[in-house]
Amino acid sequence: DPYTSELASRYRFLQAKHELTSLHNAVKHGGMRPVNFPSVRLAQFANLYHTHPALFDELMHAETPDALRRLLQAGTSPYWDDHYLPGKQGKPRKKRLGRSFIDGLILNVVIPLRFAYYRQLGRHDDALRTADMAAALPPEDNQVVRLFTRAGLPVTHAGASQAVLRLYESYCKADNCLNCTVGKIVVARENDR
Repeated sequence: DPYTSELASRYRFLQAKHELTSLHNAVKHGGMRPVNFPSVRLAQFANLYHTHPALFDELMHAETPDALRRLLQAGTSPYWDDHYLPGKQGKPRKKRLGRSFIDGLILNVVIPLRFAYYRQLGRHDDALRTADMAAALPPEDNQVVRLFTRAGLPVTHAGASQAVLRLYESYCKADNCLNCTVGKIVVARENDR
């Protein structure tokens, strides 16, 4: 279609101008919902960057998780309202990022980026305030967090969910329960039954 033809033409121009190397890996779409297709996510990121050309600066200066959520409210250009793949028209639907997806971006991208940036600048107080933002986000909802919650460990915010993910990787997966404080409690509780 004309949209994708225009994008391809622009890319060829920029590729020649900047000596860019093409990626030859096929993008996979299997096993995911169309709204999560890489093409849609790239369109959302492109629109976010188009809307906020000083995105990095804005991410570094947002004071609260709510300010970051407002900043990361990415939609798409109108073309994507009825497309999930380039050149293939689909069912019309606005493609906005959901709150849990945005919270995941804040937790797994923005907070580590800000933390590293402030540490590099020697602004350790700002780095620690950034790390504290995880306590203002809701806990992640995944199989590991649910496992720890069922075991009686309260996971009340995203910082805690990151901690249990680390515990799981370091102790549970290595069958190293007796060297983990939480593991010792769970094993003792099971033995008391």
